[in-house]
Amino acid sequence: MRFQAVLFSALSCILLLSTGCDKASPVAPSGSTLTLSASPARIDTTNGTTTVIATVLRPNGQPTNPGTQVRFSTNLGVIDEVVETDSSGAARATLRGDGRFGTAKVRATTGNITTPVELDVEIGRAARSVTLQANPTNLPATGGRVNLIAVVRDSQGQGLAGVPVNFQTELGVLGSRGSLLQTNAAGEARDTVTVSEAEIANTDSTEFTVTVQATGNEGGLISQTFRVRIQSQRPEADFTVQTAGGLRVSFQSTSTGQEPLTFEWDFGDSSGDVEEADDRNPVHEYLAANTYTVTLSVTNSFGSDVVVKRVRVENGRAEIVTQ
Repeated sequence: MRFQAVLFSALSCILLLSTGCDKASPVAPSGSTLTLSASPARIDTTNGTTTVIATVLRPNGQPTNPGTQVRFSTNLGVIDEVVETDSSGAARATLRGDGRFGTAKVRATTGNITTPVELDVEIGRAARSVTLQANPTNLPATGGRVNLIAVVRDSQGQGLAGVPVNFQTELGVLGSRGSLLQTNAAGEARDTVTVSEAEIANTDSTEFTVTVQATGNEGGLISQTFRVRIQSQRPEADFTVQTAGGLRVSFQSTSTGQEPLTFEWDFGDSSGDVEEADDRNPVHEYLAANTYTVTLSVTNSFGSDVVVKRVRVENGRAEIVTQ
């Protein structure tokens, strides 16, 4: 009985050792070859995926033993680090884009093949152009919101998905707060810029610039700007004239500026006719044909402006004389 127990114990140890040897990963023998390929050959979007295939063959061209470990690495994106071969000698790893655009250099090694085999995989189609649209294209002095649409296209004019896009503005606050956005399936990225009345009141400019930048070919930046106009706050005085019959002249104010506006006319004939002098579009009758110096002052809460023009008045005719 003791002999049988010892024999059973010895056989158990041999069985365990044999089982342990079966679980050890096989190693590609010396002289084996390793090749790399990717399917698809490129990743169209910066967050897409592709399957990288490492094929390990023995010196006689036959597949290496199933379970042979292949180690992968990449300088761009994320890839499965260790994958085992199947019966065809192929180890399949998934390469995932991490939002960056460029060329991923994928490397693989296995067993006695210690010199890495490399494969270049393009991540993201190269963007060749970006266009920027704004709606509305101008804002009143009270401020408001402008909707922005950027469209990124490749060399064939097709919209590119997954391209990082950044909006910038000289005035107001972006809905994105300036963070990176990505284009959708149509190649579009959308943002907004909101401008307050106080911000417009504190600028002397009649427009502000909105810019969009996108990652272009070889990782460079492509951009486009759009100028959003601000409707004038301060008045700009101007007027035209036409005859109202005889020596009567009709004055039409073409002044611009934030309403309400007030008007003060000096018809240049010392008539002192104040009854019509504060009208927007007065009609004034002169006593004699002549050339008169007419002054229009326009005022609102933001300031005032003055325009002076020489007006020739004849019977049944009135015109502005170019000085």
